[in-house]
Formats: sequence, structure tokens, C-alpha cells
Amino acid sequence: MCQYASLYLLRHLFGVRVSILNDMYTTLDKIFKNITLPIKKLGCFKHKPKEITYLELYDKLYRTAAQVRSNTSSNLITEPLLKTSYHIKDYPGPRDLFLEHRKLIQSLFKFRDKVLENATRNINNALKSFNATYHQRDFPIVTVHVRRTDYTRHLKNRMNLTQLDKLYYNNAFEFYKKRLKRPLFLVVSDDPEWCREMLQAEDVLIIASEVKQEDMAAMSLGDHHIISYGTFSFTGALLGNGNITHPLTTNPRYRLVKCVKSPVFYNVDRGDNQQYSE
Repeated sequence: MCQYASLYLLRHLFGVRVSILNDMYTTLDKIFKNITLPIKKLGCFKHKPKEITYLELYDKLYRTAAQVRSNTSSNLITEPLLKTSYHIKDYPGPRDLFLEHRKLIQSLFKFRDKVLENATRNINNALKSFNATYHQRDFPIVTVHVRRTDYTRHLKNRMNLTQLDKLYYNNAFEFYKKRLKRPLFLVVSDDPEWCREMLQAEDVLIIASEVKQEDMAAMSLGDHHIISYGTFSFTGALLGNGNITHPLTTNPRYRLVKCVKSPVFYNVDRGDNQQYSE
């Protein structure tokens, strides 16, 4: 999803021609009903594309577009900004750009009806104890994403970070309790047992789902969001409304949100002294 959105932004902002691989289309098309970027075909590009990182390409296009605009009285760009084809060799997910263009990103990913129906059903099942449904309630819903089972080793090896514990989530709960009237926290996770043991409370409910796309769809229905590390967590919140809280991390190896300056994005203290792994 992040790669798709990143490519779409290049086309939207700079008018360049982009394409995706068939595997990306097949994966996304099963979940979303409006995947429209063209699929790369043999002969689509005259020459073998040069490899480049997304940020290098974005910077190149940004500078070239600025230079072209400075030489014309019109803001329209009528000439190609690239003279060669490029293959983006990394896995882009520019949080700052995504938040700046949040409404556009939301328009790119419309869940298939069945996915959205199941996500809404999962939320309604969780809300039964409140005699409420997603569409009939008098309180805001804050979605909470907790990723644990497949991420501990990745956090340690790639970013020198430890897993988040209940202290961060409790701090995030308090963040919203101070700003909202009677918020209800709905948790989606790959480790629901940990969540039930560590987080469940009168106003914290666990959504029982084993389908990842339904978890993301449930996140997109939230009024506000509490996220953990990772693109799944961020993207699910991005598709929703309201504010996003993210764990405050001073580790220099974790730079993914360093440039984010958005009125809807808040860093919340992890509440521990163990964010660096030994």
C-alpha cells in the first residue's frame, strides 16, 4: 500500500508516468475496489530503468519542477521532467507526504464491500456490551493497533528497539481521555491474548479478528487512532479520521517519523526506559 501510494503521489504531484508490478495489483485488488495505476508490461519502457531510491527520485523531480516553473509565468508544467526511466529500488513510505495528502491517500484505497461489512460487524460485536453499534453510539471510537508476534526481531535487528508495553498504551489512552468525552478504545492485534491480559478494561475492548484486511478496515472506521511501529499500523490510521498518536522514540536508528510535522500527529511517551535493546 505504501509503495502504491508513493508512486501515485509522484504522478499526482509531478505528472510523470508510473506503473506497478502485476503482483502488487493482484494483492491490492483483492482488498480494494479502485486500484487504477497501470501494470508494467514488457516494452512499457524503451530502455532498462535505472535504479534509484524514492527520496532521490522525489528530490530530483521536485528540483526539476521548481526550475521549470521559475522559467515560465504559468504554474503549469508542459515538458517532461525526466529524460530516463527509473526503477525505485527501496520500499518507500514517506509519512510526512502521506499525512500532507491524507485525503488523497484515503481516496486511493476503497475497501471492497465484504471487507468493510465484516469489519463493521466485528466492531458491532465488540460494542454489544455498550448496547451500541458503530452507526448508533454517543461516544468517539479510538482504534488501537498492537503488533507483536512477527515484529520483535525486526524491531531489534533493524531499529535497535524493544517492543512496546502497556505503559505506552496507557499513556496514549490518557492522551485521549484528556481531550475527548468518554472515548472507547477498540484494539486490533495479532496477539489478542496479550491485549486481553495487559490492556482490556471497561473502556478498552478487543476486536476478535484473524483477518488482517478486516483489522485495517476497522482502523479506518475510527475517529482517532493509537498506533505502534510499522507501516500497517500507520496506514490503517491514515485511512481513518482524526488524530494519530505514535510512540515517542529518541533512538537515532528509528527515523521514519523524524520529518513529520502535522497537526494531527502526536508523539506519546513510551513510558519505559527500555526502548533500546541490548
